[in-house]
Amino acid sequence: MALRNLFAHKVKSFIVGALMAFGTFVFVFGTAMLDSVEGTMTESITSSIAGHLQIYDADAKDELSLFGSGYMSADDVGHIPDFAQVKAALADTPGVQAVVPMGLGFSMVSSPSDLDRRVAALRLAHAEGRGADVQAGTADFAPSFGHFGSEPGVLTREGSVATFDAAGLGQNSVQ
Repeated sequence: MALRNLFAHKVKSFIVGALMAFGTFVFVFGTAMLDSVEGTMTESITSSIAGHLQIYDADAKDELSLFGSGYMSADDVGHIPDFAQVKAALADTPGVQAVVPMGLGFSMVSSPSDLDRRVAALRLAHAEGRGADVQAGTADFAPSFGHFGSEPGVLTREGSVATFDAAGLGQNSVQ
């Protein structure tokens, strides 16, 4: 009876069969793609970043995370005090190809602003005793001094302060 219905409605049977074949193809192709991407990512991360095994301090405050916790701070995974001993023990283990130490840290780098560069030039002029350059340089800052609420100064590396009046004019004094 089923065969008779298939041949009686050839167009409908063909459409349903084609849809089922297409759905099966999409499912198989999609699954194969996902497996391929997962395998490639696993191989890439394992061979370039993580390795197959990570060892960290048993007393660590945070769990080891491949890319950190993501909260703009370094995770505290502790410190292995005698890494040479651990490395030797791991290197003697059958199947271990290499032992690579990995450190975690956090830093921020920025370039100086215009104000930073100008203040550094004033500090250098003051340190070299070029009073006229210091006086001229502070005159450029005079319009900005009002919001500081006190007499502006240039702090030197030695800890002395060269001060100037609010207009950038007048006598310099070194304290």
